[in-house]
Amino acid sequence: MPKSKNSKATALLLCICCMLSSCSQSRNSESQNAASQQTSTHSSASEIAMSSGTLDYPTEAVTGTEQNADTHITLSDDNIAIDGNGAQATDNIVTISSGGSYIINGTLSDGQLVVDTADEESVDIYLNGVKLSCSTSAAVNIISAPKKVKLISCEGSINIFSDGSDYHSSDSTEEDAVSAAIFSMEDLEIEGGGEIYVTSNCCKGIFSKDDLEITGGNLFITAVDDGIRGKDSLVISNAVLSISSSADGLRTSNETEENMGNMAISDSQVNITSALDGIQSVGTLTINNSTINVVSADGYENAQAHTDEFMHGGGFGGGHRGDGNFNGEMPDDFSRPDDFSMPDMPQDGFAPDMGQTPPDMNFAPVSYTQGAETETTTQSTKGIKSTGDLKITGGSVSINCADDAIHSNANCTISSGSFTIYAGDDALHADNTLTISGGEISVISSYEGIEASNIYINGGNVLITSSDDGLNASDGSSSGGGFGGGFAASDVSIVVSGGTTIVNAQGDGIDSNGTVGLSDGTLVVFGPTNGGNGALDYQVSFEVTGGTLLAVGSAQMAQSVSSSAFGVLNFNANTNADTIIQIADENGNEIFCFKTPKNFQNVIFTSPQIESSKTYTISTGGSYSQESANGILSNGTYEGAQNSQNVTAR
Repeated sequence: MPKSKNSKATALLLCICCMLSSCSQSRNSESQNAASQQTSTHSSASEIAMSSGTLDYPTEAVTGTEQNADTHITLSDDNIAIDGNGAQATDNIVTISSGGSYIINGTLSDGQLVVDTADEESVDIYLNGVKLSCSTSAAVNIISAPKKVKLISCEGSINIFSDGSDYHSSDSTEEDAVSAAIFSMEDLEIEGGGEIYVTSNCCKGIFSKDDLEITGGNLFITAVDDGIRGKDSLVISNAVLSISSSADGLRTSNETEENMGNMAISDSQVNITSALDGIQSVGTLTINNSTINVVSADGYENAQAHTDEFMHGGGFGGGHRGDGNFNGEMPDDFSRPDDFSMPDMPQDGFAPDMGQTPPDMNFAPVSYTQGAETETTTQSTKGIKSTGDLKITGGSVSINCADDAIHSNANCTISSGSFTIYAGDDALHADNTLTISGGEISVISSYEGIEASNIYINGGNVLITSSDDGLNASDGSSSGGGFGGGFAASDVSIVVSGGTTIVNAQGDGIDSNGTVGLSDGTLVVFGPTNGGNGALDYQVSFEVTGGTLLAVGSAQMAQSVSSSAFGVLNFNANTNADTIIQIADENGNEIFCFKTPKNFQNVIFTSPQIESSKTYTISTGGSYSQESANGILSNGTYEGAQNSQNVTAR
């Protein structure tokens, strides 16, 4: 587990992703105390400072804590010294041919470290102030090691690796071709308490064609291809990673063998700026107790234009309706103020105010020039993506991407944690089931907020801002229908059974080609202002058996719930944005109060406090003594109503 660096490197300045205050950690005790409260278990990384927008690597290696080993290797352009057995040096190539422990230090301006052994014993390589470059291939090339190779950065050390620029072409068909600055054909583990800097000028930064584990240390990667790839698996724990890549940031790639291609990240901090996907697993992906910051394809403002027509699913009468005027641009209220800074997540609320835009999170300029491999013609620019199940528990996740922010081709589960998302397409997407059991999820900008065949919100606090649908349940086949409505799908659903969910959508607020259910919690929908969409849009049924529902939107396509265990208020009120609306009982007792962020004409409200056939007073205008929490007003005094009407619950 990495600890504080020694004083030799205190002047080192690095420009990395600094979008959250939790990303920055220094060596003094005050910062270490703050870092101990983070979800990551590491104690400190290098000092961080913003400079001109480039990632400034150290120019010289730094020696850290001494380490005992069987063999000591000292690199030098004039003479490579080897004290011990199991290694040889020829023409500036150091070859380790036996299992055992090795410690390496020194500088080699154009050479290579090779591991090629048949021993059934692990090769442990301690890096203690290594600067190694190779102009014609990888700096480190692990050819054969039946057991495992470990690269261990010594406590407090700085180690620098770089490769050549043209040793591997993108059309290479050779399976075992070297294609990374640190390349391994065998299982590779990277650990330790020091720092490793990798610059790949040709291909990937670090690549294992087998299993890759990173179990400690601070790694800084700049690559013209993927930053870090483990073909069969990638496991990261107790580490700090900062990656700038012109392809994917983290990736697995074994799609052909069963139970391969899985990725797991735990108790770590990962900062990624990538031209393609930030994190991509071709198997399952689990993230536990980690801080993840991703910017892909320069962020959500570079999303491809969405070309949905006015009705792209159900037409009038149901289905998935477009907003009729979305042209791929973000709405006007997403303009970036000059003095913008990322807001802190409040302790008494669950999201920043709606309408904010992200800061510049790039820590290095990235232009896509895939150097090593072009495996697909379609460029995916998602934040976090998995082919298999995707599970996130705890920690903090911040994503600014041109495509989906969190995407699974199977099932996605979020159990807890803090999420801040700016997405050019879906904020959260699963082909099958997407489940939210807890956490603080703030979708500041998206095309669609949450999309899956089945959406289950069992708890947590969820805020969604979308330029199309807020929650969209569709199996991909329930489209088409024109003015008669789309095709219903009984196995498609949105179910809310706890927590607080607030949707601010320009398209349909809740859109299900099957059913919608509310059994507990609070569901608030600030729906569209245009008449081609509705706050609620479902094909089969919307049953309320518990909880509180408020749906506000245009009147033309307004759809109420199909059944409720309580009374339902359904009334029209032509009201402008930022107007306060109070619902009170016959004695004037407040039941619910809100301030809508947009103009609206229709309100649907049901809760256990509403009884059928009873009359309630709807007051508009006036003021409230407490500030709104994303549109909801409570625990205050309402006064100065400008208009009121009585509505009888059905």
